[in-house]
Amino acid sequence: MLNPNQCGSLPGLSTYDAVLTLFNDVKTLQRPRLKVSSLFLDIKAWFNNVDNSTLTRILRESGIPRYLVSWVSSFLGERSCTLVFQGAPGTPAPVNVGAPQGSPISPLLFLL
Repeated sequence: MLNPNQCGSLPGLSTYDAVLTLFNDVKTLQRPRLKVSSLFLDIKAWFNNVDNSTLTRILRESGIPRYLVSWVSSFLGERSCTLVFQGAPGTPAPVNVGAPQGSPISPLLFLL
């Protein structure tokens, strides 16, 4: 369901690469006179405050396969954040809510 050319949070790929890929796909499909459309979703901040245990429960109750629920739970669990002031890192603090910024898990959660 996700485009194989998804560029978010992948090293060496940028918005420019995504635009070029889309442009190429549109031009390729227009040559045989096919109609082309695109759907863009701005899912920024949709999962900023999601609680891992609540999301896991909802996914389980929705009939999502166990392996996928486990993967989401593992991805969102046991994360930490370290603040850096004047170049000196502080002590890591646990992060219990939200999906990592720019993470490819947000579009997946949206699809689920």
